Amino acid sequence: MPNKDRAIRFRELMYMMRRLKPHDECSKVKHQDMMFMNGIMRAGKGEPIKVSQIAKMFRFSAPAASQVVRRLEERGFVERIIRDDDRRSVYIQVTDDTKRELRRIEDQMNQRLDHILDYLGDHDTEELMRIMEKVVQYMDEEEKGTLHDKNV
Repeated sequence: MPNKDRAIRFRELMYMMRRLKPHDECSKVKHQDMMFMNGIMRAGKGEPIKVSQIAKMFRFSAPAASQVVRRLEERGFVERIIRDDDRRSVYIQVTDDTKRELRRIEDQMNQRLDHILDYLGDHDTEELMRIMEKVVQYMDEEEKGTLHDKNV
């Protein structure tokens, strides 16, 4: 298969994989917001995180990060916190209700993924994981500028 066709097919498959988002239409949390808030929780390790850290983590400008945070705050998903030890900085944390909703959605997604992985079987699942890890490694090395692939 020519490289151009291969790249197009790969991109189309990646686009189709976007359907792995939750099926729950009743959830008030959009998939994009869910990914953003999960990132906030992971980065903060359970503690509030500065808006500037959010911007850096997601590679947003500070105003863009503030806009996303403001939208999430208006929807009641996150709350701003002013800490006594750092009154000049604004910290953000995901609300307890939203954490519960995110856990519910994550459980639902994990159940769906379990069905898909059962469908694939052990061998194909391991191969898929191996290949995905290799793609992530490539992207990490490319991003760091440490990629030493002779085929690039």
